[in-house]
Amino acid sequence: MAVYTVALTLPADYTSHSAAVLGGLLANSDEIQTIESGTYGPQTLNVSGFTGIEFTRADGVDYTIRLDTTLPYSFTVGDGFAMTRGTVSCTANAPVRSVGAAFNFDGVTFQVDSGHSAAIAYPASTSTVTLNNCRFIGDAQTITGGWTMLTNSSISMSGCSVSDVFTFSDGFVRMSGATSSTASVLGCGIPSNALLYVRPGQTVASVTIKGCASPHLVDNDGTITAFVGDYNAYNTTDPNTDSATDRDGITDFDLDWRGKPNPTSPLYRFMPAGVHIGGNLDADGDPRQAGGRQDCGPKQNQHDPRLDAIMAAVYA
Repeated sequence: MAVYTVALTLPADYTSHSAAVLGGLLANSDEIQTIESGTYGPQTLNVSGFTGIEFTRADGVDYTIRLDTTLPYSFTVGDGFAMTRGTVSCTANAPVRSVGAAFNFDGVTFQVDSGHSAAIAYPASTSTVTLNNCRFIGDAQTITGGWTMLTNSSISMSGCSVSDVFTFSDGFVRMSGATSSTASVLGCGIPSNALLYVRPGQTVASVTIKGCASPHLVDNDGTITAFVGDYNAYNTTDPNTDSATDRDGITDFDLDWRGKPNPTSPLYRFMPAGVHIGGNLDADGDPRQAGGRQDCGPKQNQHDPRLDAIMAAVYA
């Protein structure tokens, strides 16, 4: 695998860089690594002709793929595409589309500004998207959904955080597929709307939701063939989409300014000892609690603010 290091001092329209990268440098299973902070990527980026392409960064480098989303699908990826860290800057105009079998975003921030009523992304039929420790932030807006899953496509989502400025008319994960579609959502937080929405007339083969926090866990106007839920906190959810270990009737999730549960929150240390949901890291990249109870949702409170207050008083 070749690793291309990319300096980010580029022309404003990215034209020359786009031609160099997409016009012949890349081959299948290559890696593009940014080496300085700034904006990387053409205004429209199509790497669907390659397999196994990975965008990543050197330690301490922040980079942004800034898309021109006046038209949808300005970021088109192929089978095996991966993006590690960095930011995708776009409007809510379905900027990301897959034409391959599987693609992955790990630790990526999606800066989504208003400008369209469509979803943030559409995987193609039979595609599978994996989202690990991703953040979705932006300005206040109402859009249909976050990630719309089409026919027989699936999502695996872990440790992701969605800002409360988004209002989804359906739900963050919007299932528009049929029969063999699946959804796995672990340790995620959707503070404003339904986490999962199944469109009328659609069937989802299996849904797993564990360790999540959402006012409306599942809005199911279609059919979920098999559902597994554990250690979720929510206000409402549709029938047959919860479990005995879930905690219902939660109207106040009581988060601090960082999005982490306060000690008085029903999300604080909700997970019992031995249960580990959502991977080893949370949405901020911090280690999840180990060897004891964990916080519910995407972000872990690494310390008890009450202890901070006591120590401050002791050493005052």
